Order: sequence, then C-alpha cells, then structure tokens
Amino acid sequence: MTVDLQEQQLQRYLANAVLTASPAQRLLMLFDYLRKDLAEAAGAFEARDWKAVNDQLVHAQEILFALRDPLDRSTELGANLASVYDFCLSQLLTCNLQKDPSFLPGVAELVNKIADANAAAMASAAEGDDPWVLASGVVELEFAVQRNGRISLGAEGELANEVTHTLRLTLLPSSDRA
Repeated sequence: MTVDLQEQQLQRYLANAVLTASPAQRLLMLFDYLRKDLAEAAGAFEARDWKAVNDQLVHAQEILFALRDPLDRSTELGANLASVYDFCLSQLLTCNLQKDPSFLPGVAELVNKIADANAAAMASAAEGDDPWVLASGVVELEFAVQRNGRISLGAEGELANEVTHTLRLTLLPSSDRA
C-alpha cells in the first residue's frame, strides 16, 4: 500500500468520524485538535521550524474562532467565555508574530481547563445528567499584567512577586436567578 493511499484512507476515516459524531463529540474533537496544535507548536519552537510554528498556531487560532464565534454573548457565560477565547487568540497571535514560545503555556493551561470542564459535562451527560443545564460553580483565574504588557496566568503561589488580579466567575443555574 502506498503512502498516498494510506493518507487518503486516514483522511476518509477522519472525515467519517467527524460526520458521524454527535455535536458534543465534535466539541471534544475540537479541543483535542487544539491541544495537539499547541503541543506541536511547542515542539516546532524547540526545533526552530518557523513554518511549522506558524502552521500550528494558525490552525489553533482557526479552532478558537470556531469555538468563540457561535457563543451567545448576550449571556454572562457566553460573553465571559468569548473573552477568554479572545485572550487566547491575542496571545497566540503575539506568540506567532514575535516567535516567542513563552505565550504557549498560559494558553494551553486555559484550553486544558475549558476542555476538561467540557469533557466532565459530557461524562455527566452519559450518566443521565443534562450538560446544558448549568449547575452552580465558581471559576477563578489568577493573573498579573507584567511591565512589558504580557499577561501571566498563575496557579497557587506562582505569581509571588507581582501584583495579581483574580477574575472570579460565579455560575448559577437559570432557576437560581432572582
């Protein structure tokens, strides 16, 4: 079997996987490809393969647009999630233009948190819960704006010598609103 034939079969398989997937599975597929793009961009930075860096970051940005654009920004959750995706897009654009891999870990951390939350919601749905009925919860992002204008994301204690800010989003089910 030739390499071209194997590639064609792989592409056909992937196309069928997307076409037969549920909307929830497609969402998780987008996050899987986004994570893959970010990891491959990091590897391309190490190899100093600037074309691969560009290709992976541009594809990651396309996925972020696909995740951001259909959001209902009239809701608090939709608007806040769109803002997070806008932040990620900005970071990846700067990363690509400046050829600076230091922007990748913060984006990857955010993407991983959002992807994991979606995966947990889908797993909950498989157990009979409705993942689109929002349960209450709090999401906190700690960040610092550095002198050079970069935004650093931090886990507990990572931003010790900087003035930090915390963005706290409180999520409530629609039935809990007054």
